[in-house]
Amino acid sequence: MGISANVITYTSLIHAFCLAGLWTEAKRTLHLMMEKGISPDVVTFSILIDCLYKTGKVTEAGVVFEVIQKGVDPKTFTYNTLINGLCQVDRLEEAANFFCLIEEKGLKRNVVTYNIMINGYMKHDKIDKANHLFTEKLTHGSPASALSTYQVVLDDLCKNALIDRAIDLYWFLSSANLTIIEVFNILIDGFCRVSKIEAAMKLFESCVGEGSGS
Repeated sequence: MGISANVITYTSLIHAFCLAGLWTEAKRTLHLMMEKGISPDVVTFSILIDCLYKTGKVTEAGVVFEVIQKGVDPKTFTYNTLINGLCQVDRLEEAANFFCLIEEKGLKRNVVTYNIMINGYMKHDKIDKANHLFTEKLTHGSPASALSTYQVVLDDLCKNALIDRAIDLYWFLSSANLTIIEVFNILIDGFCRVSKIEAAMKLFESCVGEGSGS
């Protein structure tokens, strides 16, 4: 046909194999890609890192990141993938190091970066560190952007039945006058998920009393 596969073609195939949990096929495609003289780009490597962490291949993910640094410049989303993987395997200190490294490399942390790191801290009961990052984000960004980060974290905590930590987060938001109807909705849903109906009703009454729906 006269059409040659390029980096996007191979990366799409690798991504499909990773989504299907077919790591061996993904690795084989990567090797084939390189044999054909097509260099993987930062997107290819980010997909591989994500796949490796999700399949428990933590050491291999670190090796892939080292390869990236030697060949291409990692982007913020590459670091986000790496930080997320480290948080998932309880390596928060390493995740925090890469969180700091982003700006040292002249890149900018985005809302996803903060969401991942704050979520990691909250899940491991490091509330003070999570609140410190939230305050940092509030200082350097808009209140709406910072609040969106905590909505994501709050929702994740509730869905994982980590209600006590969700309550701690709610009180932090409340003390900063940052509770909005979406926050109430998430927490009420979380209470209902774990059959804390009385607590859900009290929060609902509080919501109505504050006129949050107006």
